[in-house]
Amino acid sequence: MSEKDEQAIAAFMDNQFERTVEYTDSKGDKKTRKITLQDPGFDIASQAIDALNVGDDTGDAGRLFDLIMHNVLVNPHMDYESLNADVPADIKKKTVTKKNRSGKDVHINMVWPGYRTALQIVFMSTRPSGASNMNGTMTKLNSEVFRTDKNEVLKMNFWDATGDGSGLGMIAMKEATKFLAEITDRNGDQSVLGKAFQFLMESLQQVKL
Repeated sequence: MSEKDEQAIAAFMDNQFERTVEYTDSKGDKKTRKITLQDPGFDIASQAIDALNVGDDTGDAGRLFDLIMHNVLVNPHMDYESLNADVPADIKKKTVTKKNRSGKDVHINMVWPGYRTALQIVFMSTRPSGASNMNGTMTKLNSEVFRTDKNEVLKMNFWDATGDGSGLGMIAMKEATKFLAEITDRNGDQSVLGKAFQFLMESLQQVKL
């Protein structure tokens, strides 16, 4: 092995950083995971930060975490394809029954939209400026997560005063967020990505990693 190769390996190893991630699993038990991260360099880091606000006060969380998985997270290996393949079929659907404003039992049917969309929904509830994004979030939930009893995409008027979901809009959004989080963080994956994002932010600052 040449001296240049040895220097390259040494530089690579010096850019490996271990972190411990704490999370609560699907059974409610406290767990930890050891992860390895690397400084991706300014080019990738700045692209990731730019994804936080891509214009019109909107962010692209899907691209942000894609960049993190491929350039910051060394171990465990993650990508959207493998994460989606790891989700058991029996937890990809969930139905919660709630009484609407008229006292009628209404099914809030939810389907798993995939990791990229799920992360986008979870992180888009508030706009980059800090402004609320309730309407945008509900619109996305209607098209990607909520379904009628006939497995059809919900329309916004379902939640209106004359719809079956009258008085249930806020409750449904809360249930959907819970449903998505139960999957994205059941093994601590979302917590791992959150820790990797925190590390990414630190890599842009004059601090010891």
